[in-house]
Amino acid sequence: MSYEQNNAFGLGWKPGQDNNFFDLDTEAREETLGLYNACPNPKKLAQLLTLEWMTARYKECNLVGSHILDEAKKQNQPLYLALTTSRPRLPGELPVGYDPNAVPENYLTV
Repeated sequence: MSYEQNNAFGLGWKPGQDNNFFDLDTEAREETLGLYNACPNPKKLAQLLTLEWMTARYKECNLVGSHILDEAKKQNQPLYLALTTSRPRLPGELPVGYDPNAVPENYLTV
């Protein structure tokens, strides 16, 4: 995973943010959605559901999540900081079922 991808992991993404998204092939769209939405195994999710489902669900999550963050930033700075600060995983809290090529190097620790 490149430095840029590492920094984009989990930032959230809204269709239209990248004008080229809908020109990408199916696999690249799955990877993009997974990257921005911190999905640990986007190919498996797309197989279980569909790329269209992923796109719609992540749009919903990003809309609600960005609204919550915007309001917290305005009205409750401690909450905003708590929601936007990375936390190390607790001992024994290791993830399972992830694709090592779809997550950043620090996925196992943060």
